[in-house]
Amino acid sequence: LKHTGLFSVIMLAPVALWTYLSKFLNTKETLLTDVTYGRIELFRIFTGEYWSEYFSIITGYVVSNFTFWFVCFTLWGLIFIFYKKEKLLSRFMLGYLIALVPYSMILVDFVNQHSYYQMPFVPIVVIASSYFFYIIGRSTSELVKNKYAMYLPLLLILVVAPQLVSTINRHRDLT
Repeated sequence: LKHTGLFSVIMLAPVALWTYLSKFLNTKETLLTDVTYGRIELFRIFTGEYWSEYFSIITGYVVSNFTFWFVCFTLWGLIFIFYKKEKLLSRFMLGYLIALVPYSMILVDFVNQHSYYQMPFVPIVVIASSYFFYIIGRSTSELVKNKYAMYLPLLLILVVAPQLVSTINRHRDLT
């Protein structure tokens, strides 16, 4: 129990230090000013008004960051993860998805304005789309009874590669 308290202090120390130092290092905006703190509306993300106003912007950022195809691969991967009930992977993904809820609640007014606020979603895209390729590959291999057929679904990456290159170039051109 005493180690838990020490661990908590160690984990919160950077936040306290940043809050203190931000007054000196970042004079224009700090966490506690209305410019940043005033934009946090915790439950706004759960309103229809928010989604009717920002749905197209947010989905545009999602497709721009991850491409349409990898969004689809991710959704199918999540379905496979929770359907197959891979215990460790399912629990990790569920925990990660749950952790994204408070993140989205706090940054509700930021997520709709810049694509880089979606970077915490990258592990979901990587893990779920990889699992999608794994399940499709394994199923293909079992269906045709050839162990090398497992790699056939990776050919989908060749199909979506031009879109990936376009996305990377678009982001690089904006800097």
